Amino acid sequence: MDIGQAIKRIRKKQKLQSNDLAEIVGVVQSEVSLVENGKRDLRLSTIAKYALGLGMRPSELIRIAEEAQ
Repeated sequence: MDIGQAIKRIRKKQKLQSNDLAEIVGVVQSEVSLVENGKRDLRLSTIAKYALGLGMRPSELIRIAEEAQ
C-alpha cells in the first residue's frame, strides 16, 4: 500500500470526509483526492502534515503504509 492509500484507509476508519481532512491539513479537497489516489508525490514534510491531521506521528503513518505492502 502506498502512503496515499494508507491516508485514505485511516481517514475512512476515523469517519472523516476528505474535505474535513483537507481543512485540518490546510489544503483543498482535490489535493487530498490526488494524494489518496496516488497521483501526487509527497515530501516528508507533507506526510507529517497528513499524519498530524490524522492524529498520529509521521513514523506511524509510514509504518502502516509499509506493513500493508
